[in-house]
Amino acid sequence: MRMLRLIVMQAMMITFGIVAIIGLSLTIQHFNGGDVWEIQWYHPLSFIVCGILGAIPTVVWQNMEALTKSQFIVRLILHCLVLYVVVMACGYFFQWYTEMSGFIGVSISFFIVYGFVWAATMFGLKHDEKEINAAIDQIRDEE
Repeated sequence: MRMLRLIVMQAMMITFGIVAIIGLSLTIQHFNGGDVWEIQWYHPLSFIVCGILGAIPTVVWQNMEALTKSQFIVRLILHCLVLYVVVMACGYFFQWYTEMSGFIGVSISFFIVYGFVWAATMFGLKHDEKEINAAIDQIRDEE
């Protein structure tokens, strides 16, 4: 159940990150007076699909506490590469980019969103850990 909750939370964070990056990019393009990327009717749904597909590889982080440092690094690199392929495939399929400059923009955006999701997930897990520890301490005090 915890893993499902984590996948759903990550899907929402990834989708939010995509929308935030797209919004920021469109705002910058608007004020620079350059070529403006137009959002197609299917793009909002494509952001959600990409968020869900991007959250599924989170399963590699099961039993994270039992990992050695080298196993953690290998899983982190593998996770990043798998997600990068998923996002770039979604970008190609949903036509988020059609030229090399768009490919580079989506790539940079991927790493920004990846960092945001990692930071938000770690913050959320630390918060949950503190709540659980506080509840355990409260139960101990009552005994």
